[in-house]
Amino acid sequence: MSVDILGWKQVIYPIGLCWITKKLVSTASQFPLMRVLLITVSAVIVAICLFRIFTEVTQMVSNSREYFTDLLNYAELFLYFSTISFVCNGDFMCLTGWRWQLGALCVFLSWLNFVFFLRLQPKFGIYVLMFEEIIATFLKVLPLAVLLIMAFGQPFFILLGPIVIESDVSNVGSYLVALSSFTLTNS
Repeated sequence: MSVDILGWKQVIYPIGLCWITKKLVSTASQFPLMRVLLITVSAVIVAICLFRIFTEVTQMVSNSREYFTDLLNYAELFLYFSTISFVCNGDFMCLTGWRWQLGALCVFLSWLNFVFFLRLQPKFGIYVLMFEEIIATFLKVLPLAVLLIMAFGQPFFILLGPIVIESDVSNVGSYLVALSSFTLTNS
């Protein structure tokens, strides 16, 4: 009887995600049982990350050229190393500064990695592929959108910046006329 490894990954991975999310959003607790549980879960997460780093290194050795062309591999390596850095904290309930931000990034990348794991399932695979296409298209258009936002935002900021809005009705009316002229279309 064979064990479905992919099925186990899809059961264990969300449990780990929930625990690391719980660690990130938990508040300071005085219960010793909670500290023991966090230490145990942190050790399990580090072990899983070390195992995943080992599998990434074996993929790196066996598929050297193809491995370095996929950006998902870089994201996974960053995820595993940053998760180890986040989890291996001396004081489990005191996360400040860059560790807090790193933890939030780890949780985001972990859930995104789980979505990419779901790509292998027949029910969810097509939706994950559609999500990837939408993100790729958005990233292609993003520089143009940023340029257009900056091109229109800066002149409006310069022109409207020093104006002090008074409670005069005539002043509000001029703003409404300007706003309606922006929304006119050729239909």
